[in-house]
Amino acid sequence: MKPQNLPEALIWYYIICTYLIYFIGAQSVFAPLLGLFLVAYLLLEWWEQSHKPISTQKIQISLTTWIWILAVLTIGLTIIVGGINSGYGIGQIAKSFLNQGWLRVWGVLGLFMLVGSLNIRPQLLTRAICILCLQSLIIVPIVCLATNILNVPDTLYTSPLQIFKGNVDGYTVRISYGEDGFIPGIERLVLLAPWPTPFGFLANIYFIMITQEPNKKLRYFSMFACLIMVILSGSRLALLCLIASLALVWILTHLTQPWLYLTAGVSFYCLGLWPNIVINSLRSFQSMFDNLRAGAGNSTNARDIMVRVGIERWKNESPIWGHTPMAQDNIPKPLVVTPIGSHHTWVGLLFDHGLVGCVAFGVAMTWSFINLLIKAQTSDYAKAGLGILITLTFFSFGEPIPTYTYLLWPGFLFLGILFKGNEKIPTRSLSLNSKKANT
Repeated sequence: MKPQNLPEALIWYYIICTYLIYFIGAQSVFAPLLGLFLVAYLLLEWWEQSHKPISTQKIQISLTTWIWILAVLTIGLTIIVGGINSGYGIGQIAKSFLNQGWLRVWGVLGLFMLVGSLNIRPQLLTRAICILCLQSLIIVPIVCLATNILNVPDTLYTSPLQIFKGNVDGYTVRISYGEDGFIPGIERLVLLAPWPTPFGFLANIYFIMITQEPNKKLRYFSMFACLIMVILSGSRLALLCLIASLALVWILTHLTQPWLYLTAGVSFYCLGLWPNIVINSLRSFQSMFDNLRAGAGNSTNARDIMVRVGIERWKNESPIWGHTPMAQDNIPKPLVVTPIGSHHTWVGLLFDHGLVGCVAFGVAMTWSFINLLIKAQTSDYAKAGLGILITLTFFSFGEPIPTYTYLLWPGFLFLGILFKGNEKIPTRSLSLNSKKANT
């Protein structure tokens, strides 16, 4: 598998060099720059093809991609209108729009959705992610040794690239969180991400993309690496999502099978016969889930408080257009260092961008779900895309998705490729065990 054009080459070498980019603290700078360059390349190709009478590979931007672009632009509009309503000056609004609240977060999401309209093969993405995960099999044990035996500091340093502003955490190079995870005595890892949960989030996205790698040995080793990353992240949400997303994709892609409805009917009937057992089992599972990690109770309580504060302030202060990201003030003392919406995408949308921004994002997610659900009935790649979208939905209730777009961009690019109207996506009729599977 080799890159066949400039966009593929840039994406390929960025992904396989991700650890190098992380350890120089450059992810939050390089990812937006890559997206901007590739969109400029797309616009140039789009302009040139209009002057060519015959073009074998015309760039076509799908309706779903346009919906995402419209949603991202609508969220940008809320920053302007919300800033004016809140009494901020033009300079403050411009700073929030370009640096804090849009270009470096939502803008990156829109850029890579649009980049998916270029001639980029999904197979190249999955192969590059596999190589990155194999690197993790080597790096992760070394990091565990360094943190737990050699007592290497959790935070190594802050990159001088922080002069470019934006998310400060994106420039801080950490290897662990200084807190025990699922395995007693083993600290939670944060490699490639600022915190353990987004590290587990990233591993979930990688795992789903890797399922489409045709080389069996490479696929299985890479999936094992992702599983190790999820476990060592110590993220309860990442562990639960990995299981639930795969199960939901399987169910949603078998909706036309009569036996599925028969099995579901019998199962619900049996559950109805013993409601007390079901309720007690659910309570036991919730208790086990809440106490799966030491100190998890405090994390759960803090998240609940932030959700309540965010919803109350949204309803009472600026329900339509939001406060803009500049208004993270007047927060109660327990949350003084934690922005509202930092642990919940939807609450963050309501608080920062109001009902307008929240509906825009919700419409794009819903439309994408329907689009991929239809395609997933005949396409394995669309099945993986559906899994990515379900994973994004799960994590949207525990993490701020736009904050991590500079990490998650391979997943957004993968979705953008699948949304293309002219994309010939491999279907289930193509065997993964063909002669070309191991090339």
